[in-house]
Amino acid sequence: MKHYPITFALALSVMACSASKKENGEEKNAHEQTETSEKAEEKRSLPALKKRILEIHDEVMPRMGELNALKTKLKTKIDSLNTLGDSTSNVALRLRAGVVEIDSADAAMWKWMHGFDGGFKGKTPEDTYAYYLKEEVSVDSMKMKILRAISVGTELSEGK
Repeated sequence: MKHYPITFALALSVMACSASKKENGEEKNAHEQTETSEKAEEKRSLPALKKRILEIHDEVMPRMGELNALKTKLKTKIDSLNTLGDSTSNVALRLRAGVVEIDSADAAMWKWMHGFDGGFKGKTPEDTYAYYLKEEVSVDSMKMKILRAISVGTELSEGK
């Protein structure tokens, strides 16, 4: 009889340990499934991220002709002011600043296009995703420069 409490306690501790191991295993499997689904979600969103980057580019690329036309108009106005001997007026300085802004936006487009690698593969999926996140920021910045340059160029070419 004296051995029954010891045997019972031993049996309970063995059962508790195996239940604990089973729970830990279930928790580990749940954690692994969460990590796997997060990675799958990341992979699913990578094509969407690439698509968004190209859509931003495709939105502003057709406006490059408009940008260059504005630059030509501003240069024509600058030449007219130079002919009149008014090359240092505030208007001439603003026109020159507009040309500089247009040139900067044009350079941003070229720099982004030459630097973008649509087939980039990092050492890890996380590296690849981080690259495209960085490119999204870069292409969005380029877009904003182009839209601002078009706005400024339009205002200056219309004499506002």
